[in-house]
Amino acid sequence: MKKVLSVSLKGGVGKTKVTAELAKALQRRGLKVGVLDCDFHAPNIPVELHCEGVKPTRGTKNRILPAVVDGLKVLSWAMLWPPDSAVMIEDSQVDKEDLIHIKELIEKNSIPQAVSYLNHLIQNPGGAVEYMRLLLAEGAVDWGDTEWVVVDTPPQSTGVIEVVLESEGVKGAIIVCHASTVSVADTRRLVDQFRKKGLPLLGLVCNQSTQNGQNRYDLTESDIRAFCADRGIPFIAAIPHSTQLASYFDPVAQFVLTAQPVILPQPKKEESWKETIKDLSKMTKLFESLKSKV
Repeated sequence: MKKVLSVSLKGGVGKTKVTAELAKALQRRGLKVGVLDCDFHAPNIPVELHCEGVKPTRGTKNRILPAVVDGLKVLSWAMLWPPDSAVMIEDSQVDKEDLIHIKELIEKNSIPQAVSYLNHLIQNPGGAVEYMRLLLAEGAVDWGDTEWVVVDTPPQSTGVIEVVLESEGVKGAIIVCHASTVSVADTRRLVDQFRKKGLPLLGLVCNQSTQNGQNRYDLTESDIRAFCADRGIPFIAAIPHSTQLASYFDPVAQFVLTAQPVILPQPKKEESWKETIKDLSKMTKLFESLKSKV
């Protein structure tokens, strides 16, 4: 089973829509596809796939069985607690005893007990990263014969993104952005995180930036293509704001199936030790010069 992630640092760019439409496009190619909704604060995959109120079930060895929606296997955090309730999960907040208990269960490969413990965890503030490790632990979720899982990740949660990318079977991530200055600014930071961490990246989708042939934001598709070329990121597609998206996502699915993930090169040191010494020498001379004039 392979995983592909839909990621962004900025919320509201249509990550969930890309996740849902990519899953449908992969399914149209005859593949058995699942969708994993990891957006803790805004788990909207059930809305996109019109399956609100549908719940997963329990399988053998107490494993979670994703809901089946139009042939897609779907698991969302929205399915694990009451609707309209706030989800008190943060990247950095974790109860020490809960963390120790989860760690021990996973290390002992006691997956059924770990899954059962989830019912306790979701009632209390905890760590998103630890929750993701629990869901991604081998045997926690029974995906059956699923070949591909498309993962919707939370914005501004690079810890969760890293945990998913480090799990077994991941092919890479798709960055989703708008053709806007604000979105590109956040995308630039996200790309830098991928580069520094050496995380696998498939490419970028410019999403919902045109409608009826008109630009919706202050940048254009050409600007986003130039940004990708400058950063060494494959430009996958430009998706318009439309209700008819199948023809746009079929090529995206083909790209995902055939593309090789990119590991962006680590940043070079800006200066050598000799250059640093020279700069320090210049600063010292400047300081002495200024001091003599005081």
